[in-house]
Amino acid sequence: MNFRLIVLLGLAFAFVPGIALSEEGEAKVRPVTITVVDAETGEPLKGVKVQTRHDAGREKYTTDDAGHVVGEVSYSPEGYSSIEAVLEGYVPMKGSWRPAEDGMHCPESVKIELPKGTSISGIIQNEDGEPIEKATVELLVPDEPYEGRIKPGIWKRRVRTDEDGKWLADFIPADLYDVWIKLSHRDYSNDNHFGATPKPSIEQLRDGTGVMVMKQGILMAGRVVDADGNPIAKAEVKQGADRWGSNYPSTRTRDDGSFAFRNTEAGTVVMTVQKEGFAPAVQKIVAAQEMKPIEFVLQSPHTVRGQVVDALGEPLEGVSVVADTWRGYRAISWRAKTDAEGMFEWVSAPEDPVQYDILIKGLMSARQVALEPNDEVHKITLHPELFISGNVVDAETKEPIPAFTVIDGIDWKNGSAPGWSRRDAREGKDGKYVVRHSYPYPAHLVRIEADGYLPGVSRPFLNGEGEQTYNFELRKGEGFAGIVYGPDGEPVEQATVTLCTASAGAYIENGSIRRVTSARNVMTDANGKFSFSALDEAFALVALHESGFAEIDQETWYSEKEIRLESWATLTGEVLVGGKPNPNVRVNVFYNRPYKPDAPKVVTDYSVETDERGQFTLERLIPGDMRAGKRLQLAEMSYTTTHAVPVTIEPGGTRHVVIGGTGRPVVGKITIPEGQVKPIDLSIGHRSINTKLPVVNH
Repeated sequence: MNFRLIVLLGLAFAFVPGIALSEEGEAKVRPVTITVVDAETGEPLKGVKVQTRHDAGREKYTTDDAGHVVGEVSYSPEGYSSIEAVLEGYVPMKGSWRPAEDGMHCPESVKIELPKGTSISGIIQNEDGEPIEKATVELLVPDEPYEGRIKPGIWKRRVRTDEDGKWLADFIPADLYDVWIKLSHRDYSNDNHFGATPKPSIEQLRDGTGVMVMKQGILMAGRVVDADGNPIAKAEVKQGADRWGSNYPSTRTRDDGSFAFRNTEAGTVVMTVQKEGFAPAVQKIVAAQEMKPIEFVLQSPHTVRGQVVDALGEPLEGVSVVADTWRGYRAISWRAKTDAEGMFEWVSAPEDPVQYDILIKGLMSARQVALEPNDEVHKITLHPELFISGNVVDAETKEPIPAFTVIDGIDWKNGSAPGWSRRDAREGKDGKYVVRHSYPYPAHLVRIEADGYLPGVSRPFLNGEGEQTYNFELRKGEGFAGIVYGPDGEPVEQATVTLCTASAGAYIENGSIRRVTSARNVMTDANGKFSFSALDEAFALVALHESGFAEIDQETWYSEKEIRLESWATLTGEVLVGGKPNPNVRVNVFYNRPYKPDAPKVVTDYSVETDERGQFTLERLIPGDMRAGKRLQLAEMSYTTTHAVPVTIEPGGTRHVVIGGTGRPVVGKITIPEGQVKPIDLSIGHRSINTKLPVVNH
């Protein structure tokens, strides 16, 4: 951008009424008139809670009788703005604008149409089947494809259970595909992340019959001392192998160095202790009833020093340096900003390397940089952001394509298919697009899709390439359409059809499509019809409906041009241990789907928890060959399946299985070889015991 253009832009901003300018003359915020109406009637809505966010902060407002409010949003070229509107009984709606990414500033007036909410509900009980009152149910609805800038925004909305353990959320979109749930209560083991407690199906949530069980936790107590055995007060003790974006508990030690966690979930727990002036400590502990007290001994600290510079070697001030991963866990906490000389220092570091994230707005960040404590001043260089822009034109006419979709992609550089961030897709217009990247993936891709054209994919861009131009010439291409028929041969409405490729497949969770993947999904109309835009890679089609399931490959599709559903299968069963029912354990059902890197992906995830009698029922199963087994938790974030039973179920059929109950105890001992110096983690890895059984001829 030349000097004359900068001056003209500055003058333009200076004469826009109501725009606040920084001392440098750059526009920061400006007023925006927000109108909130009922999406169905168009009538203004009074009392709507409106929140705006931008670079300078956030403000909260309430609409007047006319549904109006005047707020503030960013008007900086590098700024960010969002507007959220919330009213009881309606779906919360939210819009966001990032001019640097899509060239769109928040307009001077914004109209938000709030759809009437629909309800989901359920019941929270303890392991004895008793209702839990005042449990907090936290809900998150993943982003879904939605026309327009303003979209549903249900992010960690909370409701509470009544005296009967019942909860109700009346702000849910009518076309709900997926919802994440997290439970908490002071007297029970709380969910550390969404999905920790198995959730009911969407159908059960819609009719209010879904039950979720909170378990009584375990007391984990101990103390923290120094190398001489003296207690350390106010040390931070944290649970969780990965505390980023999760809700694992933490506490601080008392004056005598003691600490306690109540209601910890049974199983393996990673615990990390930190205190300024000492090196951190970490242990992996098995939480069980009547467990022994835990002791942490903190050693002397170590120092890590570094300097962050730009591509020209100049020091960078204000860069965030964040400790991320230590000894394989993301549980350590430390952050700092560089000084005027680009320097940072951590004087309470562990003796071994920690991986750090180093980032500042406007430059490509450095991630998972391993720094070891020593006398060296580690030097880290940050390069300019990757900035890609260009034209999108018709390959024949060379005319700009007026409307298209821009999708960010990742080339993993490992032979696997690219990953496409379809959920974050942006609309482009008038044949121009702009993409910025500050996260250092192995390589970045740009994908352009437009109606009536084959998709265009850029070359891979590396992190250090800075500003680049890449133009697209899209060739004309026709999409395809078809009809979904039910098991009775009639067209079905509201069937979900997923277009599966090697880079974006279907994720089927308990018989429903989980829409958080980047695959394309459409719904059939009243005549069972669906359509997709043109495609330039191998695909498969998956269709799901209340009446059944179908999966067909590309060759079958082109020969038949239709999809016929098979009725769902049902599996009932019971889990036994020592001949007795095993209540409140997870049962997994899995299919033998061989992994082929270049083939369209279809992933299944079926699981259910046994009731107090050790029994379970799983509906909406894909017919065919499967195995059902008991889930065995190995560590905090990993599990396996034991005592798996093979079973085949025909379309519309029901089978019953018994898992376990026929084995006998095996007692053994694992010994460590003499001379072994490096610690061995016995909670991970594969170990097997083979028994030699007599061959019986039948």
